[in-house]
Amino acid sequence: MNTRPVCKLIVGLALALALSTPLVAQRADRATVTGIVTDPTGSNIVGATVRVLNDETGVASESTTNEAGAYSSPSLVLGSYTISVVQPGFKTTVRSGLRLVGGQVSRQDIILELGQVSDQVTVVASAEILNTANADVTHTVDSTYYKNLPVIMGADVRLAEALLQLQPGFTPMKPNGDPMFRGSAFSSRLNGGQTQAAENFFDGVAFGYAAGHNGSHEAGPPFESIGEMKVITSSYSAQYGHSSGGTVEYTSKGGTKDLHGSFYEFFANDKLNARGFFPERASKVRSNAYGFTIGGPVYIPKVYDGRNKTFFFTNWDYLKFRSGVLPGFGNTTPIDAFKQGDFSALLTGRTAGTDALGRPILEGQIYNPSSTREVNGVPVRDPYPGNIIPASQRSAVANRIVPLMVGPDRPGL
Repeated sequence: MNTRPVCKLIVGLALALALSTPLVAQRADRATVTGIVTDPTGSNIVGATVRVLNDETGVASESTTNEAGAYSSPSLVLGSYTISVVQPGFKTTVRSGLRLVGGQVSRQDIILELGQVSDQVTVVASAEILNTANADVTHTVDSTYYKNLPVIMGADVRLAEALLQLQPGFTPMKPNGDPMFRGSAFSSRLNGGQTQAAENFFDGVAFGYAAGHNGSHEAGPPFESIGEMKVITSSYSAQYGHSSGGTVEYTSKGGTKDLHGSFYEFFANDKLNARGFFPERASKVRSNAYGFTIGGPVYIPKVYDGRNKTFFFTNWDYLKFRSGVLPGFGNTTPIDAFKQGDFSALLTGRTAGTDALGRPILEGQIYNPSSTREVNGVPVRDPYPGNIIPASQRSAVANRIVPLMVGPDRPGL
C-alpha cells in the first residue's frame, strides 16, 4: 500500500491548521518594503526586477516596477533582508543589511548605474531616520535587548513585558495604585492613560486579562519566544481603535533555513540567599525555571521538503517553585492549636457589648453560623464554648489540607 499520498494529506492539513490565524495577524507582525527605482538622471525605470531576500530563511519575494518605477513587497516577517535590482542595460544593485520590524513600511529608493547586468554594485542599507509612511509614535525592543538586559521577575517567572520600563511615557503601577514597578503592561500606564487599558497583541492576535471567579489573571507572552516588542504610544491607526492606554505588540521568533535551538535554566536556592530584615531565618526557596526553544525548516524525508519554504519555531517553559515563608514581612500561618479547631488564644477577656439575649460579646469570639436566628427582629448566634470548634463541624476537605500547611517560625499569634 502506498502511504505517501496519505502522509502528504496529513501534513497539508496540519500546515493549514497552523496557518489559519486571524487576518489581523497578517498585518501587525509583518513589514513592507517599498520604493522607486530610477536611473542616474532621475527617470523612472519600468519593468525592473526587484528581489527582497530574507537572509535568515532564504525566502525571496520578487516584484516588478510599474510605470512609475515603484515596487512593493508586503507581508515580510521581521529579520534581516537583502534587496537586489536587475534591469538590462544597468548594473545589478544589491542593498544588504536591511533590518525590518513588525508593522514597518520601509522606503528603499534605488538608483541604478549604467553598465552590464553582470556587474554588481553593493551598498549597506542605513537605518531610516524619519518614518514617512505613517504618524505612529513607536519604539521597538528587539531580541538583543531581551538577550542582554536583566529583567524583572514575577513569581520567579521572567516577564516579557518588563522591558516596557525602557519606553518614554511609561509609568509602572500595581492594580491597587502602588507605584512600585511590577513590569506589567496590563496594570501600568502609557502616556498618562488608564491602567489595564493598554491593548496587547501577540503575533497580531489580541490578548490580555483572563477573568475568573477569583478575579483577573495576567496572561503574558513566553519570554524566550519574543522576537521583538513594539510599543505604540500615540497617533496610531484605526486598527488599534479600542485602546485608551497605548498598544503593545509582541512578535514571536521564527524558524530559519538552519536548525537552531537553546536550553536554559534559572535556578534559585535559599542556601545562596541572605536572610531578609524581618524574618528570623532565611526563607526556604527552591526554584527551577527551565525549558528549550527549537526552530528550523519543516523537512520530512520522502514526505515534505519545506526548506526555504516552510519553517517552525516552538518554545517550552516549565517552572518548579517551592517556598516556605516569603521574604519581607512574612506570611501568616496557623499555630498548632488553630489546626485542631482551638481558637481560645484569640479571646482577650474584653467585651464589646451585649447581644439581643443580653449575653456579652467577647473580643475574638467565634460564633456558630448554623445557630443563626432572630430574637426580637435582631439576628443572633451562639458562641462556641471556649472558642473551640468541634471536629464534627469542621470541613472534611479542610481536615486534609490543614496538615499540609507550614507552621509558624516564631512564637505568638
